[in-house]
Amino acid sequence: MSSAWNQLSGNWMWEERNYSDQARSRYGELFPEVLKRVGEAAGFSVSGSVRVHGDSDASVLVLHGRLRFGLDFDDVRADICLKRGEETLFDGVICADNLNTDEGDDGLEHTSVRVRESRNSASADAKDSACDIVRKAFATTTIELREEVIAKATKH
Repeated sequence: MSSAWNQLSGNWMWEERNYSDQARSRYGELFPEVLKRVGEAAGFSVSGSVRVHGDSDASVLVLHGRLRFGLDFDDVRADICLKRGEETLFDGVICADNLNTDEGDDGLEHTSVRVRESRNSASADAKDSACDIVRKAFATTTIELREEVIAKATKH
């Protein structure tokens, strides 16, 4: 978990390992399946993808011998299609201007998301449902990513 130097000091120092590139890539791989699961749980069929634009940072901090995962992605965009049966309710892009783990898992559920682009004439209710699903998918994807990165960090 920490270097030999840090272990000799009694783990009173801290170390940080950067996982930004891997996290950015893996986030894009995890999100579609998470989005599908979250949508199905809400009674919808949802498909889509995600891209992280702008700055992104993901790291594991070793502090006093404990691992902490930190993620800060700017401008995360989910391109989704929300359906009920054969009816397309929303087709467009929903974004989070800042997705981070500063507030822990509970804070992720309150990430601010908004419709960036709508390619159909979606109702306000459909847009709200799409935003709720994407917010939960962002939170769940981040939690699953954290578990993977921490597992990887403990192997090194």
